[in-house]
Amino acid sequence: MHVPSIGRARYLYVVTDDYTRKTFAYPLSCKDDTFEYFRRFKALTESELGLSIIKVRSDRGGEFKSHIFGSFCSNHGITQEFTPSYTPQLNGVVERKNRTIMDMVRCMLIDSKLSLEFWGEASKCATYILNRLPTKPIRGGCPEEIWQQKRVSITHLRPFGCKAYFHVPRPLRHKLDPTAKQGIMVGYKDPGYGYRIWNEEQKRVFVTRNVMFDEDHFPCKMQEEGNKSSIKSSHMIIDSIL
Repeated sequence: MHVPSIGRARYLYVVTDDYTRKTFAYPLSCKDDTFEYFRRFKALTESELGLSIIKVRSDRGGEFKSHIFGSFCSNHGITQEFTPSYTPQLNGVVERKNRTIMDMVRCMLIDSKLSLEFWGEASKCATYILNRLPTKPIRGGCPEEIWQQKRVSITHLRPFGCKAYFHVPRPLRHKLDPTAKQGIMVGYKDPGYGYRIWNEEQKRVFVTRNVMFDEDHFPCKMQEEGNKSSIKSSHMIIDSIL
């Protein structure tokens, strides 16, 4: 990415399971981090499913052909399958998923008026939503439901970029401090349950379950509209002077 994310990431590592089509998205600060996130992905998925990864298909990027990546796969009985150079269509499942995620990220950032540095949060949020939508390759099934072997709810989904008020735990505030702070909804805790809330004052993301949403108001939209109104008013004053 040309613009680093709020977490200083510059790359997006996307992994899709061929059978369920469940997708995982990991923003990376550098490509060398790919192996560490693959190791975490392996541990998480095998713990949840009780199944072992048998094959990994990828392009011929150096991050996948490194000695440490290859040795790890060999030691765990994982076959590495590389597509020929300049043939991304042979790894079409994840390539298409990556495009879908980035199309969603573009729309989410434009609609919410959040700056481009939120692309990392938007990509994880888009992936979370895609995993809970009907998918044609699995006959209209939902990737998350097939993965978990149970129904999943979507009643907790909220508009990306909307205003949110999150509770501040007692140990983190003084007696007369506000019990809640304002933020912006930028995603979901996955795995687990909770929301990712950006607080502009502290310049950080809080993960919490205790949130109230104002789904009709988007702080960045309101700020942009306020700036336009200020410019318009200034022009009107200048016109009257002239």
